[in-house]
Amino acid sequence: MSAASGYVAVPRCPVIFDGTIYTEFAGFMRIHMRGIRLWGVLSGEVCCPPRPVPPVAPTPPTPPVLPTDANQAAKDAAKLADEATDRAYDERVLAYEEALQMYHGALSVYTQWLDDDARAAAVLTASVLPQFASEFLGLPTVFQMWTCLRHRYEPSGDALYLSVVRQEHALQQGDSTIDDFYAQSSAIWRQLDSLRSAGCRTCPCCQAVQTNLEFHRVYEFLSRLRKEFEPRRAQLFARGRISLMEALSEIRAEETRLRGAGLLEVPSVLATRASSTPPAAPTHSRSSAPPLLPTPSGGSGRPRPHCDYCNNDGHIESQCYTKRKHLRKARSSSSGTSSSPSTASAIALTEQDILRLKRLLAASGSSSTGTAGSVTDASRTKQPPSTQSGTSPWVLDSGASFHMSSHSSTLSSLRSLDSPVHVFTADGTPLSVASRGNLSTPYSVPDVAHVPRLTMNLFSAGQLTDFGCRVILDVDSCSVQDRRTHTLVGAGPRRRDSQGLWELDWLHVPSAATTIASSSASVASVTGSFKQWHHRLGHLCGSRLSSLVRRGLLGSVSGDVSLEC
Repeated sequence: MSAASGYVAVPRCPVIFDGTIYTEFAGFMRIHMRGIRLWGVLSGEVCCPPRPVPPVAPTPPTPPVLPTDANQAAKDAAKLADEATDRAYDERVLAYEEALQMYHGALSVYTQWLDDDARAAAVLTASVLPQFASEFLGLPTVFQMWTCLRHRYEPSGDALYLSVVRQEHALQQGDSTIDDFYAQSSAIWRQLDSLRSAGCRTCPCCQAVQTNLEFHRVYEFLSRLRKEFEPRRAQLFARGRISLMEALSEIRAEETRLRGAGLLEVPSVLATRASSTPPAAPTHSRSSAPPLLPTPSGGSGRPRPHCDYCNNDGHIESQCYTKRKHLRKARSSSSGTSSSPSTASAIALTEQDILRLKRLLAASGSSSTGTAGSVTDASRTKQPPSTQSGTSPWVLDSGASFHMSSHSSTLSSLRSLDSPVHVFTADGTPLSVASRGNLSTPYSVPDVAHVPRLTMNLFSAGQLTDFGCRVILDVDSCSVQDRRTHTLVGAGPRRRDSQGLWELDWLHVPSAATTIASSSASVASVTGSFKQWHHRLGHLCGSRLSSLVRRGLLGSVSGDVSLEC
């Protein structure tokens, strides 16, 4: 108590009860009340002591009165009786003093409990919204208040559990940051844990159940992220079972990288003009989240995109007009050099071959092994076919268990299954697998399932990695690379619609024999000067072009390595 003001500070719980979060509120309240040594009074573990009764003080004895004519014997008897009365009175006084001391001790304990009960009631009332606190204000003790609150708002029943499960299924990241989305998911998971029957958590069975539950939550958390995290999500799924904290750390790092590169879409509210009215207090909900990108000082709105090709602001590399102009010049110069048939057959490259070299350069530049890759020329690799209007495109899916198609006409060597196999869509609809075969027209992919009721053709990223391939997802394209030989075996664009799916225009999955033959074959020899390769690869910078030449990926290259472009 403050001597100057006469008030006692009431430290309320950090979590305020609003009628909906009792489980979380009860956990924080327990820790908070234990910290201020009042949990025993709140929970009823420290009961109210009986109210002490004060002892009665003894009455002093009255001295005897003798007549005036009393003899000596009477006087002696009266004196002895008076002494006995005094001794009895002294004993009653000693007993009274002991009883009075015990009374003061019991009164101190009783008064201390009343003070603790009053302080605990003040903390509880301050930690609950007034409309809910008014329900128990008339109760005499804080234990009865806490019991009333628990009986009224403690969650129980299967209906509440199913309601929380529906909330979990409907949860999506939306415009929230990774940390905000994880906080929302954690709150729902804690509520689900409080509604489930608690196990011992020590036996192998309970530990296995807990491990499977964490794996399921990692999958659900990653599946509900935004589309910008699809490449990192596919990598995490391909690694198998990882902990939730490990996945959260890598996704948070990916969010930081996307912010810095300007590839993370910002909510449209950032582009609106600031109003003159003061902003309202922030509310925690799925629809509202803090800005994903920092707003520069002195202005508002999203930061301008940056092009790494021409090093200018206002657009990204896929929309760069300078890059398109250089590519058109490269095509025209490539067609102008084909004056003689022999020279054209030796140095002319298609646009698809140039695209392969670019992607191989990007893959070899980011590889940690440093091994040189090999590229096959047009005579070794079939021309990648374009997606025709009469056939459905093939979509690269990181969640598909295996390759599958709804058209049996595109599959060869069909074979029936030994036992029934079903696949399940995102909404839980089961689809039966009719047969398996090889995709040979116009792709070259083995072990493709025929699912008649499927609505699109799917290439499984997991099955491609099992066949020794590396799947590379870029902002506007995707590619598949042989992990052993670093040969590009598939490529395709990314859709520019709301789904943003990756398609494969061509794919030739290498077999074991092809992989061994490719690794032992020599690098394709394509002659040309350093300046010609500079134009063929879209005016590639000299340092990266020199890296290709040193690795032997361009064959025999002549001419000066200095560029004047």
